[in-house]
Amino acid sequence: MALSNWDTIAWNEKKEPTHGVFVSPQGVVVSVRKNWIQVFEKAEGDGVFPLLTVNSGSLRYKDVEIYAFRGPQQGVYLIVWSGFGSAEKPFTAMFAAGVYGYGQRERLKGNDTAKEVPFEGVREDSLFSFRMRIHDAARADEIPKTFEDIFPDRPLRFNQGDAFFAHHIGEQTPATKPGEAQPTTLSQVVDAWTSGEKTRKAKARRKK
Repeated sequence: MALSNWDTIAWNEKKEPTHGVFVSPQGVVVSVRKNWIQVFEKAEGDGVFPLLTVNSGSLRYKDVEIYAFRGPQQGVYLIVWSGFGSAEKPFTAMFAAGVYGYGQRERLKGNDTAKEVPFEGVREDSLFSFRMRIHDAARADEIPKTFEDIFPDRPLRFNQGDAFFAHHIGEQTPATKPGEAQPTTLSQVVDAWTSGEKTRKAKARRKK
């Protein structure tokens, strides 16, 4: 599953972790998928109507404003908010990033075989870079200045594939601090299957 290659970190205006989905009072839905942003609009019932995909830039639609940019780990980093500066409308916001969760391929010394480094998820240095960009954007009046102070004490990241599986089996999405990612659910399933297949083949050879 391609989603298992990607990691997300997200929090709201109260500095609370979220699942990377923002819904405005007028029903505009902004979500992180892989390393891009999807914008939807709520339809009748429980459906949503797809509007556009955003990779970077500033955008305003109905009651939503989006500020997005590219950053470390092939990632998209964004701030989306609604109702800021309005006495009548509630202020809501989401700060989020979607990044490639694996490190770069590295060559083993004395071996031509390429090895994939373990899944690392959102790294601490990527989160620090995001915080610095928030700082710079606030100072440059690209976003409201108060956004500089909206940063969680305990940020949590999660694997997008793990979130998909957890949602469909009714479990809570596994989440850890940046820099403490564990192997993904999919990789554990694949490793278990591969190990079992090797055991079966070894037993078959012994019977011959």
